[in-house]
Amino acid sequence: MKLKFNKNSMQDTATVGVGTIAGTYGSRALMAIAPSEFNEPLIRGVLGIGGFAVGGALQGKGLGVNLVKGFLMGVGLDNTLGAVNELVAPSLPADSGTQSQKIMRAMFGMNSPGEIKYTPTLMIPDASSWGENAQLSEQKFNFKVA
Repeated sequence: MKLKFNKNSMQDTATVGVGTIAGTYGSRALMAIAPSEFNEPLIRGVLGIGGFAVGGALQGKGLGVNLVKGFLMGVGLDNTLGAVNELVAPSLPADSGTQSQKIMRAMFGMNSPGEIKYTPTLMIPDASSWGENAQLSEQKFNFKVA
């Protein structure tokens, strides 16, 4: 292996890297609003393999192609890792006593801050909470506004 710094290849690699980061976060955003069936390991695995396959099959050079390749690679990466984590995590013990169990739990997202699910801070009441006169039903909610 020969190491040679080339401005063009470094820019291409950086562009693919930025696209991969954007694809990973874009995939997480889309999975957050997708129906719950899309979070099944089989579907996430297919999405992951599809992202890798389409990203690897793209031909061409330039900024746009590299961003799209990276984006698709990020989608593939996020979904493939999500599928593997969903399959492996249930088999891991709840308490991680040994060093190898701690490593496995860390590898498969059991104590990773990236796997923390989004919890909204503002809970907007649904349609069943409103009374006939478009007022919040007082018996269901006790709000105190400061």
